[in-house]
Amino acid sequence: MSDARLGAVLAAWPQRIPLVVELQDPSWHVDETFAALRGMGATLCATELAEHDEPPTIRRTGKQLYLRLRREDYSSNEVAAWARRIRPFLDAGDDVYAFFRHDPVGRAADLALELRDLVRRAG
Repeated sequence: MSDARLGAVLAAWPQRIPLVVELQDPSWHVDETFAALRGMGATLCATELAEHDEPPTIRRTGKQLYLRLRREDYSSNEVAAWARRIRPFLDAGDDVYAFFRHDPVGRAADLALELRDLVRRAG
């Protein structure tokens, strides 16, 4: 983690252009980082990787929510769990961008449609 480097990026970034930052290394997931991102309105991307035992913590630091769901596949129960996690942010008026891992057979598109439908039904 480098507070100085993060600060330099945030200071140089044009405020009119939304910024999403993906920080996978756990050393970045500290209050100082969240406060710096929040202070500049930058969004912290929540990334779920195959090696994670639990879904990532969602921290709203910017004006939207940005998710990268990178497991090879998701069961219907897992997609429904993500829909339940996303719904409160939508109810609060936040925009949510959720992206599934690209794959050679198009399963990501099916998962995205399933997630969309579940979120709509829950609202």
